[in-house]
Amino acid sequence: MPDSLTSRPAATATVIRVAEARARKAVRFGVVLAALYSALALTFVAVFARSATQSAEAWPSVLGGIIGLALPAVGVRGAITVIRRGRDLRDLFVATDESGVWVSQGAGLKVVPWDSLAATVHHWSEAGGSPAGRDHSLDLCPIGAIDPEDPVLGNFVHDDEPFRPGLPRLRYRFSGNHPYREALAEAVRQQAPHLWAGEVEREPGYLAAK
Repeated sequence: MPDSLTSRPAATATVIRVAEARARKAVRFGVVLAALYSALALTFVAVFARSATQSAEAWPSVLGGIIGLALPAVGVRGAITVIRRGRDLRDLFVATDESGVWVSQGAGLKVVPWDSLAATVHHWSEAGGSPAGRDHSLDLCPIGAIDPEDPVLGNFVHDDEPFRPGLPRLRYRFSGNHPYREALAEAVRQQAPHLWAGEVEREPGYLAAK
């Protein structure tokens, strides 16, 4: 079972940022959101200022000022939240080095050491609903028990039939047809060729199993 480490992947590690595109979109959206609210605020101030000059009552300008001040505050707060979310996504990565497979996400950073694994395998199945026509996963099969409640790695733990006798049911699975899938599989093959078990065809819908 992998332990929490205070160290990080080696400088020579292959680092695959699994949500880089979403991170860039989130940051861009946050900037646009802030600009939009600022523009709306200026519009409200201008409209209510004009109303104030044409009215003997003071409430239009006061109301306009309140709205004009509130809109940027709301917009900037929302933009900051979105931008922070983008930065969090940018920090999500999977990396491989001589020690193992590292996973970084909001709950922290952990490594699955190579010497804790019995095999790594690329599963695939025909899937009519997939744009690529297939479903894929990269499975890291441990030697012994793993913790499905682990705060960092728990989301990757799946219960499935072993692809060969002697392996436990629980394994770490990186699933889906994501752009980083092939890069991750290649990085695993390069770092731990002795663990690589090749490709195994599975029944359609196998990814739905948890």
